[in-house]
Amino acid sequence: MSFTDDKTRYSMVYFLRRKEQVLEAFKEYQALVERKLSLKIKSLRSDRGGEYIGSEMTGYLTTEGIELETTARYSPEQNGVSERLNRTLLGRARAMLHDAGLGKEFWAEAVATANYLKNLSSTKALNNMTPYEAWHKEKPDLKHLRIFGCAAYMHEPKEIRTKIDWTSKLCILVGYEITTTQYRLWCPENKRMYVSRDVRFVESERPARQLTKNTQRDLTLEEPELRENELPPVSDDQSDSEELEDDHCDMEVNNNEDLEAIGPTVGNNNEDLEAIGPKVGNNNEDLEAIGPKVGNVQALEGGLESEPPSDLAKNPKTPEEPKTQQQESVGEMMVDVPLRKSRRIRRLTQKAEQIQKERALSADYAEIEPETFDEAVNDPVHGNAWKEAIKSELDSLAKNKTFTLIKRSSCPADRKLVTCKWCFEFKRDVTGKIIRHKARLVARGFSQRPGIDYFETFAPVAKFTTLRILLMLAAAADWEIHQMDVKTAFLCGDLDEEIYMEVPEGVAVDTNNKDIVCKLQKSLYGLKQAPRVWYQKLHTFLTSKNLKLVRSDADHSLYVGSNLVIAVYVDDLKIVAKTKGLMEEVKKALSSEFDMKDLGEINHYLGMHIIRDRRNQTIHVNQTAYINAVIKRAGMEGCNAVSTPMIPGRKLETRKGSEPSVNKHEYQHLVGSLMYAMLGTRPDIAFAVQQLSQFNADPSITHMIAAKRVIRYLQGTKSLGITYSSCQGELHGYADSDFAGDIDDAKSTGGYTFLMGNGAICWSSKKQSTVATSTTHAEYIAGFEAAREAAWLQLLLDNIRVSGIPIPSEKPITIYEDNTGCIALTKNPANHSKTKHIHVKYHYLRQQSEIGEIQLVQCGTNDMTADILTKALPPEKHERFTKAMGMEVWSS
Repeated sequence: MSFTDDKTRYSMVYFLRRKEQVLEAFKEYQALVERKLSLKIKSLRSDRGGEYIGSEMTGYLTTEGIELETTARYSPEQNGVSERLNRTLLGRARAMLHDAGLGKEFWAEAVATANYLKNLSSTKALNNMTPYEAWHKEKPDLKHLRIFGCAAYMHEPKEIRTKIDWTSKLCILVGYEITTTQYRLWCPENKRMYVSRDVRFVESERPARQLTKNTQRDLTLEEPELRENELPPVSDDQSDSEELEDDHCDMEVNNNEDLEAIGPTVGNNNEDLEAIGPKVGNNNEDLEAIGPKVGNVQALEGGLESEPPSDLAKNPKTPEEPKTQQQESVGEMMVDVPLRKSRRIRRLTQKAEQIQKERALSADYAEIEPETFDEAVNDPVHGNAWKEAIKSELDSLAKNKTFTLIKRSSCPADRKLVTCKWCFEFKRDVTGKIIRHKARLVARGFSQRPGIDYFETFAPVAKFTTLRILLMLAAAADWEIHQMDVKTAFLCGDLDEEIYMEVPEGVAVDTNNKDIVCKLQKSLYGLKQAPRVWYQKLHTFLTSKNLKLVRSDADHSLYVGSNLVIAVYVDDLKIVAKTKGLMEEVKKALSSEFDMKDLGEINHYLGMHIIRDRRNQTIHVNQTAYINAVIKRAGMEGCNAVSTPMIPGRKLETRKGSEPSVNKHEYQHLVGSLMYAMLGTRPDIAFAVQQLSQFNADPSITHMIAAKRVIRYLQGTKSLGITYSSCQGELHGYADSDFAGDIDDAKSTGGYTFLMGNGAICWSSKKQSTVATSTTHAEYIAGFEAAREAAWLQLLLDNIRVSGIPIPSEKPITIYEDNTGCIALTKNPANHSKTKHIHVKYHYLRQQSEIGEIQLVQCGTNDMTADILTKALPPEKHERFTKAMGMEVWSS
């Protein structure tokens, strides 16, 4: 993306990963202009791209008082300055790469260099003045310019070489630094980028071109992926600028698709920290979470599309001879930096069609789920399977009489048509292997209007704690545990509102689709009210005379009857029955009312692998397949494992202004993936996930390093899960806190866990909402949270006990606490001067203790299992408390 000042023709280039980053780039550019020139931007001229005319961009421009000037459709000449700039930059970059013999992966470096040189070149638009001079009010210094792609011998500082090592390293010049006269250099020996000023050039040599003549390398059709980060503008600022004569600047902008890329700049410590290169002697294991070791061809994520040959460094020339006109030494500084490269996937041409089909046969590509109807039906590998899935979905819609086709004229004029789309998903087994293809027609619920198209929303989702307790109790009592899936569950609900929808792709109609619309008779996936109307219908059936179940007061997705318990998770039913005969009766009843799929005895549920040993009455749950998928999505399949999810004693804090940020969306996606694992079967990462979640709004490179350390921990413990044995031990819990553990606001972190059947059934790690004034205060708040959970667990167990399943009825529930002051406070209602300020709601802990629902028991700090939920522990303690929660690798 390029910005051009209309007065001085001074341009800046930003490399973006997605078009959604346009506003962020403009804010950076605006801040630079206003800070350097003390001027305000008056207007912004662009095409009519959605990134410019969207509500977010236009709203910001209106707030800033900037006028947005957009071109007419198919009239690029109205934004001629920017269009010409993009054409010029691409043309020059293409010629520079060809002359240097470099591959296409260097195109972002070439574009940045072309823009740098363009600003230093005179132009007729300024009466043969350079844009740099017009912008900075001083002539540019051109003594540092060298030929792009020429040989550059970079001095190796003595601190990072031995006495007999070469004093220089052969590199290739690929650009210039932003604000200095330092050089960006590519080293073909270790596939790394450097920034250095201590360089000697041999401009007559083109190392990449010379070797390419002897070594032909295939170029791929895709640009490899890079780490994301916001790139400061590529400019040639070399000194502080002075004010321009005008009191405003008119800006022209273009977001030519060919310029979309991402490339961090010097000093921007983005995720590829180890690709940048750790300092000498730095043995911090966290660095390995960011990138492979130095010298690895994959030092940049995704590897290189066409890497300069490594043979260039086999016989380096030592520049010990006197300088010539083509040789010069500059400065003493050397810094490693990542290479600017594109993440954008190029459009395939006809010449690439055959290659596309060949690549489609590879396992990685074959498992990419299509995003559109056309992608699915034209998929060279799964096309037929997707067509069958689409046909099956349409047949289900027809069978349920979900909608009828009517003429558009029959639709009320004031009713807005709801749009729809196809969603495609691979269904996998416990090992992650594809077992079937699922196509789903989904209404775009965001196009519905509240109060007209829907009124109430609700989704039946059983709590993870409920599911774990059921598994544990059923295994201990040797009851049957089966699973059933309701086919097209949301299509069963009856709608109270009139909703009209566009005709979906794949539906054949007699007349033009534009004259036909769908009137929904029943609910459809994606509608705001769809989960609620499905739940109403299911609730009516489960509580009817057929099954005579009662809904639990503790969890409204749990239904209990005589010798029978059913947990509902949207359209998945987990059925626990005392005998096989009763199980078959229940399945028959459900199948008579709904279109059901019998999945048999439960072994895979909500991403959890469930292993049952009926002989020993134990059950084990883990998320190995899910964790493998998370590691793969993070691109860290080969990372080295660590022994703890966080460095012991390490505390995270809010990003400071000078610290580099990382892509917020990728960080949130990574933390969200870790959170699901934590909620399912991994309480050992609860504290780490809680810490990382606090920085979702503005993550820094430090936070990303910490998140990837958790991935490295999971790499070494991916098979770890929770084992529940026969219910011998009563329900008991542990509560603990880390006093004033938060660096930013001095709030404490509270945590608790409850165990039953020798395994953890629930856990929590949460920053407390108020600042505690003492360790007793912090522990008292943690005990309050545990007491609330204990009361809910007791209610849940009382509800399940109705089914007849054996459950120990021990009261009170024991909660272990390692703070004597907290225990004394629950027993002594006196209003001490140091505790009188404690909020009244926290005295719920004292009340529950007085009425005999819970009892607090003293335990030593070394035995406090909840300690793992409040702070980063050393390896020995972390492993001990992990085992105390019943976590182990299953061995049959």
